[in-house]
Amino acid sequence: MHIQSYEVPSDFLDRAEPLLMENEVLNNLPLGIAYRLVQSIKHTAKDAYHEGPLPFMVVLSDGEQDILVLLKTTAHLIVYISDKVQSHDVRSNAISVAIDYILHQEVIPVPSIIAFHETAHLFAEKWNEVTGQSYGVQMDQRIYACTKVQDVKLSPGIFRASELRDIPMLAEWIYDFAKEASEEITHKQAFEMAQRGTEQCAIYLWDDGEPVSMAQQTRPTLHGAVVNMVYTPFEHRNKGYASSCVSTLTRNMLRGPYEFASLYTDMSNPISNHIYMKVGYEPRSDSVVLVFNS
Repeated sequence: MHIQSYEVPSDFLDRAEPLLMENEVLNNLPLGIAYRLVQSIKHTAKDAYHEGPLPFMVVLSDGEQDILVLLKTTAHLIVYISDKVQSHDVRSNAISVAIDYILHQEVIPVPSIIAFHETAHLFAEKWNEVTGQSYGVQMDQRIYACTKVQDVKLSPGIFRASELRDIPMLAEWIYDFAKEASEEITHKQAFEMAQRGTEQCAIYLWDDGEPVSMAQQTRPTLHGAVVNMVYTPFEHRNKGYASSCVSTLTRNMLRGPYEFASLYTDMSNPISNHIYMKVGYEPRSDSVVLVFNS
């Protein structure tokens, strides 16, 4: 097996894209990050953004076939093994080679991983064998996709893009959203995310006399984009605001350039999973975030 690391995002994308496009919906996370990195390096477009060190970008091949992709963001290591690799021994060996390579890159910390269940647990077990670090589940996730929005009764209010005056409020919402999702961010980071999302016309609100729910359109790929940061403050919940916001945003996306919209849900939250299926999202696969203990 041969492993190749990349420093230039466009070179990584050229190599990894065919492998990740085996399933564009399920691989929206690494694809979306890679496209955004290429944009941010090559252009100064308003929707291009990158901050901090470049991710760890690796493709592993077995003979002539590329079979594994690693992409390290600021927090999680994303691990993808091709669905075409049916042999457990080949998958296991690929993970072992990848782990050995990571551990020889002394500056690459791996606090957590995101992968489909089988891959994630295979990686974590081998990581534990080599490093002695135990692991636990941070979040069981389900990946949904929507190609047609179902008719749902909209709550009172209007759908609108966020505006500059909304940024302080959005910053608080984003901070609270991250906290509920067990993601650690600072108030400063939340403010920057609110500002960036507003400037890029990516954050949308349901407004019933005042903003009551939000959702963000992000990570465009060749044929789709992701809906994330769906959040309704506690005092406005159970009124259908999130359903109204997500259904309207998704409908607009599908009327535009996209063939599908996708999103991740926390499997421990049956309410949100029900809401998305009611809107027209269908489950496609499950993934998991595993965290390693120091």
